[in-house]
Amino acid sequence: MHRRNPDTATVIHLADRRVPSRGYETDGPVATLTPGELFPLTALRLWAAPHRDPGGTHQDWREAFSLADLDHDAVADFDAFMRVVLTSSSQALDVRCARCAKLGADEVTFLLAVGNLQRQRVLAATLLLGHWMPNTAVSIGLGPIGGFARAAADAGLWIPSVRLEARRDETACVDPGLARIH
Repeated sequence: MHRRNPDTATVIHLADRRVPSRGYETDGPVATLTPGELFPLTALRLWAAPHRDPGGTHQDWREAFSLADLDHDAVADFDAFMRVVLTSSSQALDVRCARCAKLGADEVTFLLAVGNLQRQRVLAATLLLGHWMPNTAVSIGLGPIGGFARAAADAGLWIPSVRLEARRDETACVDPGLARIH
C-alpha cells in the first residue's frame, strides 16, 4: 500500500469549487465565470475584435466554436445575430478585448440573453436585447441567437440559472411595444 505524503497531497475542498454567484456585475471578474459562460463571452469578444481594431491582427472567432465542438450551424447563427447587432445598434456596445479581466455592461446583457434563451424565456431575452436594438432588429435577431443558445446548451455550455435572476433595472425603460400582446 502506498501512503501519500501529507505535505505533497492535493486536497480539493468543495468550498473551492467554482460556484457562480447570483447575477452579473459590470466590471465583475471574468475569472469567476464557468465554461458555459466563458464560451459565449469569448465568441463575442473574438467576433468584435476586428471591429474594435480594424488594422490589428486577430484570432479567428470561429476557432472557439471548433474547440467547443459546435457545428457550422452554430457558427452561422452567431454570425447572423452579430451582423444584425452591428447593422442596427445605434450606440457603441461595451464589448471588451479578449484578454480583459472584467465584464463589460453589454457583455452582461449578452450572457443574460443567451442564458434566458437556453431556458426558452424569449420575453426576457427580448427585453434585454431591446436595450441594444430597435424592435424589428430584435425580432430578426432572436432566431439566430436562439439557435446559438440551443447549440451551446446541447454542447453542455449552459449559462448557470442562478445568474439569470433579472434585476429591476434590466427591464426598466424598455420600449413597452416589445412586451405588448395584440
